[in-house]
Amino acid sequence: LMQAQVAKATKNGQVPLEEAAENKGKSSSQPTLMDLHHQVFQVVTDMLLEKVGHLGVSSGDLGNENKAVVDQMQKRLVQHEKRSADYVAADGSTRKQEGLVVTSGELFHYIQGNKELSKTFCQKLYECLFDPIRKRVENPPPDYNFKQLMQELEGASQHYSQQARGPEKWVVLQEMTKNFEKLKANFKKIKGYQEKVMQEQQKAQEADLLAKEKAREVQQLYDQQKDMQQAHQETMHKMEQQHREQMEKVQKEEAERRVAEEQKYRDLQNAQMEQYATMAREFQEKSSTQTQELMMRMQDQQADMNRQMMDLMQAIRDAPPPVVNVEKDSGWCSIM
Repeated sequence: LMQAQVAKATKNGQVPLEEAAENKGKSSSQPTLMDLHHQVFQVVTDMLLEKVGHLGVSSGDLGNENKAVVDQMQKRLVQHEKRSADYVAADGSTRKQEGLVVTSGELFHYIQGNKELSKTFCQKLYECLFDPIRKRVENPPPDYNFKQLMQELEGASQHYSQQARGPEKWVVLQEMTKNFEKLKANFKKIKGYQEKVMQEQQKAQEADLLAKEKAREVQQLYDQQKDMQQAHQETMHKMEQQHREQMEKVQKEEAERRVAEEQKYRDLQNAQMEQYATMAREFQEKSSTQTQELMMRMQDQQADMNRQMMDLMQAIRDAPPPVVNVEKDSGWCSIM
C-alpha cells in the first residue's frame, strides 16, 4: 500500500517528497512522506483492530491483549529513538529540542530512499541553474560585470529555493557551492569585482544554509515526537471505542442470558423438577457474578484508556513548536 502511494506521489521516483510540511497551513498538490505514512498507518491499524478486537473479552483483559498485537504491528511500520539538538531560538537564546527520529521499520526504508532521490534531484537542479553562470565566470563576455553576476546568482538561488525538493536540499546546496571556490581566481577578471562584497555574501550564505538545516533538524525532532503522540492517541481512541462496544455487547448478551435462564427456571418449576430448578438458579447466579466481575475489569480498563488519552492530549498541547532563528535574506543571495 505504501509503495503504491509513494510511487504515485513521486511520479515513479522522479520527484522527491518533503518529509513533512515546511509551511504549516500552506496547501500543496504533493503530499509529504509523513502524510502517506499516516494514511497507511491508520488503514493498517483499523484493519488489525477489526481482526483482534475480540481478544481478551473472556478474560477481561481486552485492552492489554489486543494492544500488544497492535503495538507489534505498528513497530513493523515505524520505530523511533529519542534524540536532542541545541538551537538558537528567535529571541537569541540557546535551547534544546528533545524529540524522536525514525530509526527502523518500513517508514525508515522510505525515508532513506527519499533522501537519495532528493540528493540526486537537487544536484541536477543545481547544475542546471548554476552551470551557465559558471561558464560565464570562466570566460566572461566583454560587457559582463560584477553587478550582472550578483543578479544572476540571486535569481538562480531564488529558483533553487523554489524548485528544490526533499530533505537534502540545503545539504546539497552546501556541498555544491564548495565547487565554486575554484572559480575565485576568475572573479577578478569581471568588471567591477568587489572582493569584500563577495566575501560578506559568502559568509551570510553559509550562515543561512547552516541555520536552515538546523531548523529542519529541530523541526523534524518535534514533528516526529508529535506524530508519534497523535498516532498513539488515535489508536487509543479507536481501542477505547472498540472496548466500549465490546462492553455493550457483553451487557446485552448477559441480559439475554438472564432472560433465558429465568424462563428455564420457571419451566423447571412448573414441571415440578425442583432439584434441576435449584441447580439452574445456582448456575445463573454464578454466571451473573462472573459477568459482573468481567464488567468491572473492563470498566477499569476503560478508565485507564481514558486517562492515557487525556495524558497524550495534554502532552501535545504542552509542547509548542520550536522557532529557530533563521536570518532573512539581506538582498543578494550569493551561492559562492
